[in-house]
Amino acid sequence: MTTSIFGRRTLAWSTSVLVLLALGTLLGASAFAPIPHSAAHSIVTGAPARLAAASALAAPSPAISHASLRSATGAIGPGQNATATGVPGWDNVTNTSGKSPAPRSYGRSFAYDPIDHYLLMFGGYGSGGGYLGDTWTYANGSWTQIHPKASPTARDHSTLAWDPIDGYVLLFGGSGNGGDYGDTWTFLHGNWTQLTPSTHPSARWASAMTWDGADNEMVLFGGCAGSAIGDTWTFVGGNWTQVSLSSAPSARENVALRYDAADNQVILFGGDDYAAGTDSDTWAFHANNWTQLTESVHPSARSMASFSYDVAISSLVLFGGSGAQTFGDTWLFSGDQWTPSHPNDAPLPRFFGEMAYDPSAAQVILWGGSGALGDLTDTWVYAGVNLTANDTASYSTGSIRVGFDATAVGGSGTISYLWEFGDGNSSTEPATSNFYGTPGRYMATVWANDANGSSASTSFFVRVIAPLTASAQAFPTTGVVPLTVQCSFAASGGSAPYDVLWSAGAGTNTSTSDTTSFVYGASGTFTATVNVTDSAGASWNDTFTIVAEPLVIAPLGSGVVASATDGAAPLQVWFSSSMSGGVLPYTTAWAFGDGSTATGTAVNHTFTIPGALTTTFTVTDARGILHTSWVNITVGPGLSASGTAPPTAVANSSVSFSGTVNGGEAPYTSVWDFGDQHAAATIDATHAYASAGSYDATFTVVDHRGISVSQQFHVSVSAAAASNNETTHPSTNGGSSSSIGADTAVVALAVLGGAAMIAVAIVVVRRMDR
Repeated sequence: MTTSIFGRRTLAWSTSVLVLLALGTLLGASAFAPIPHSAAHSIVTGAPARLAAASALAAPSPAISHASLRSATGAIGPGQNATATGVPGWDNVTNTSGKSPAPRSYGRSFAYDPIDHYLLMFGGYGSGGGYLGDTWTYANGSWTQIHPKASPTARDHSTLAWDPIDGYVLLFGGSGNGGDYGDTWTFLHGNWTQLTPSTHPSARWASAMTWDGADNEMVLFGGCAGSAIGDTWTFVGGNWTQVSLSSAPSARENVALRYDAADNQVILFGGDDYAAGTDSDTWAFHANNWTQLTESVHPSARSMASFSYDVAISSLVLFGGSGAQTFGDTWLFSGDQWTPSHPNDAPLPRFFGEMAYDPSAAQVILWGGSGALGDLTDTWVYAGVNLTANDTASYSTGSIRVGFDATAVGGSGTISYLWEFGDGNSSTEPATSNFYGTPGRYMATVWANDANGSSASTSFFVRVIAPLTASAQAFPTTGVVPLTVQCSFAASGGSAPYDVLWSAGAGTNTSTSDTTSFVYGASGTFTATVNVTDSAGASWNDTFTIVAEPLVIAPLGSGVVASATDGAAPLQVWFSSSMSGGVLPYTTAWAFGDGSTATGTAVNHTFTIPGALTTTFTVTDARGILHTSWVNITVGPGLSASGTAPPTAVANSSVSFSGTVNGGEAPYTSVWDFGDQHAAATIDATHAYASAGSYDATFTVVDHRGISVSQQFHVSVSAAAASNNETTHPSTNGGSSSSIGADTAVVALAVLGGAAMIAVAIVVVRRMDR
């Protein structure tokens, strides 16, 4: 771990066995402009491009390399990461379609409420005159007016700030119709609550207040009550305390006051003393002491400037203000230094613009103010691209694929990315990967650009080493005890020197020599292993099966078990074998008696030809001795079926269908499908077609194994002949019908029979009675 210091900010480098982080941020580059290698070894944080050369950090030594593996079983090292801060810019996000606060000349208060996740604005002095007491919130680009049950009286120039210890927004003072105020209010969850501390600052307006994160207290400075005030107060746990100081800024109001989280101090700039004019001095407040800073470059004298800390770029941002003129410039403060910023676009010059940092959007919000065009209600964001990129490595045989990921925080609009991996390949995806197929040293760089032209970039050095390969020998691998086996290996690629570890697989016998030998004094099968590791951590391994044969060898034997020995074709049979004696290893062979063969200790085979067959299993041991076992299999005929169907039929007249079944395995399921959406689950069936036409009847048989056969027949059905003295009656068999007249009643009875005969007989008698 190497640590470098830039100003008051600390940056940390980290390295691993896989990827060398070698490049930081390059600021001020045009969109996706290539970074020269000579400029690619510096990280500049919170400073503009023109300070990069003077502030560059030396890159760590590029001595740690990737080590690729022969296989995917090797260890994968941790990914590396780097951060970069780009040059931010202004973007106009005024929402003209929604409602917004009425314009106001000055004196409104502005702060971010992190519990309710919105920016809070209170009061001010209206453009048309009069003090205002309205409360507004701003979130997701929209303004919303809320109406608390109780509120501070209408006023301007109150001061507002978030108190993270007490968990509310704190408001103090201001000026209104009742004069100057010295009251204290809190705001949380849409409600104002007045506090009544026994001690508090005197009534005043245009004071400045901010949270001091280093000393965990609220700090209030100055203001005006007929004349400028220069006292300093702290607020903790609902109580105000005046700070006794040996030195402090002169009395003044409308100062720029914010906490600098990067440098752990409160910064005050400018203001005016109400009579003598504006100031341009900078003060730092830490541990309840004021210290004046002496910068050679700083903003010109002004008051009423907009001021906020930008977490995304770790800098204080100052915009505009009033002095010798109304200003529209942007300044950054970091590391006790002021730096002018020159974004492509900027708000109109103004004073009394309210500004606060919105962490949910990772950007500074500026609203309103007053300028040459009068009172303004536009909304702007100041956003820079804060980029974090990291890599993770994964491996495939003989090559390296490295995964890269970039995350941009802040920025304006859509963030675009460009990765260049140093081997000619590139990607515009924030999360991507690149395949490095050739050993070498590469520099992978990512750029992130926002819609406002802000950009940041960072890079990595990736060194790809040829894969570690090795070969090993063990000889002989079989023999009678005592068996002596000679072992050796050779390696190439990777990163020398190599470490080797041999293991005999018998007891604790190991060796770290390039060549070694093991003596196996007892019979058995052993797994000897060799593992080679290079200096970068890549590894290679191999195994050898060592068979030490006993002096007395049992006779070779075998047996076969079949899941079935008889059945109809197709007959599927599972065979398993058992083997004993002889000398390992065994080789096996199966012959099923129908011309098919297989190898293995357990197999399955499907017999399709009926007959009496013999399945033979042969095992051969390491000496070439054979032993054979067998089992007889009887294969019956396969399932077959045939049917008979009439080629022609007359509508509403029953016809017969019949079938026969042979082979297969009972029980069977037989189905006649008559082709007219009717069917019968029988081998023999009768059916009457309701209307003339052409039908395809199908006879299907399924045996109990699920094997099925089908036969199809074509039946042409003609219409029944009509008769003047015939009446048609539905048949009781569900499909057939008969034409019955007075002179054919006996025939109808003979055809229908049973209960149907009685019904028809009644009809005929009635017809004869008439």
